[in-house]
Parts: sequence; C-alpha cells; structure tokens
Amino acid sequence: MATKPRKCRKKICPDLTFIRKIDKLICTFLHHPALAIVSSRSNGPVNTSCRTVATANFGEWLIHSFIFIFLVYMVSRETIRKKVMELAREATEIAGVELFDVELLGQRGKMIVRVTIDNEQGIGIKDCERVSRQLEALLNVEDPIQGSYTLEVTTPGLDRPLRSIEDFERFRGRLARVVTTERIDNQTFFVGRIKSVKGDSIVLELENKEVEIPYKIVSKARLEIEF
Repeated sequence: MATKPRKCRKKICPDLTFIRKIDKLICTFLHHPALAIVSSRSNGPVNTSCRTVATANFGEWLIHSFIFIFLVYMVSRETIRKKVMELAREATEIAGVELFDVELLGQRGKMIVRVTIDNEQGIGIKDCERVSRQLEALLNVEDPIQGSYTLEVTTPGLDRPLRSIEDFERFRGRLARVVTTERIDNQTFFVGRIKSVKGDSIVLELENKEVEIPYKIVSKARLEIEF
C-alpha cells in the first residue's frame, strides 16, 4: 500500500537518482526485490512511495527504511552545504579574502554554519566581520537552511591543514606534520620543516636527514604550532 506523499521545499530537494541506485542495491542485499522505492520528479515537489510485500520481514523492512531516510538526510545536508559554499564564495570575493572551508555542524534547528576564510596577508577581526555581514545578508535572501542556525566566521588557525602543494610552497620554512599512504624509509608519519617543493614532491628537513615525499601519497598534512 502506498504511503501518503511527503512534500519538501523545492529549493533543497536533492537529486534522488543516486538514492534510487543505492536502494536497488539494498533490496538485492536483503533478498527482497519487491521492496522498492518508487520515486518520481516533476516541476513540482518530489513524491515518494514505498511498496512492500506482505511476506517481507518487518526487521529487514525497518533496516531498509532507516537506510533510505539516512541517505535522504545526507544528500539533503550536502545539497545545503554546497549552496552555503556558493554563497560564502561570493561573500569572500566581495570582502577580498579566500574561502578555505564550509562546515555544517549539529542538527537542523541547532545547526552551526562554520565558514573558514584565509588570506596570504593574514586575516583580522575586521575581515571576519565583513564576511559575516555579507554572508548573513545572502543567507537571508536565499534561505537555504530550514530553522535557526548560528553563523561562525573563523580562520584556519596556527595548525592549519595543508591541502595543496601550493600550500607547502606558501609555508616554506614552517614546521609541518605529514602522513602518507605509502611507506618512505619504513615510515608513514613525518614531522619536519618544509624545505622546498620539487615538481610534484615536497622536501621535508627532519632532525638528521631530508626526505622527499611525492604529493600524491600525502593523505594528511598540517602545520605544527611553534612557540
């Protein structure tokens, strides 16, 4: 029996193509091909209905429903994050700084929108205030987030992540912590000073030697706080 269609606001409705594919895989895994999500999308709201067979095991159906709801939640959350990132990028361009990251923390109604900004010349309080004012105005117009939320504009911090080979070039001479996916000299963890960038590799100066690390095998890297 079809359930009553559930309506959602059009501007934050996710594309359910990916969810349909995952749903088919889940049904196959549970050995209940008759458990299927039937989704349709038009110019109006998204309508979803779930058909079950009388012989379906309730426990399996419950797991199936939970996974589907979780997928809808995650896709919807990522859709919101992308929209906020788009608006944050516009706000940072107006303020003359760079957008470093956008995070959505907590649940709807108590969500924290954390926007991290950066600049080669450094970030001050006034930069954060300018971005906050610009972004708040854009969020009020576009309204991508349901319910109340707290907007935070901050900087990457002294132990900021290094997320590109250009970051290593920019912070040459600074102490960094690097984790690799492959072993170099029988280790995957390094703490050393960034000496140089050679093509697609970075050179770290350790206590008693230098090590050249191909950037493609760097899984995590960040600056170390020095006192």
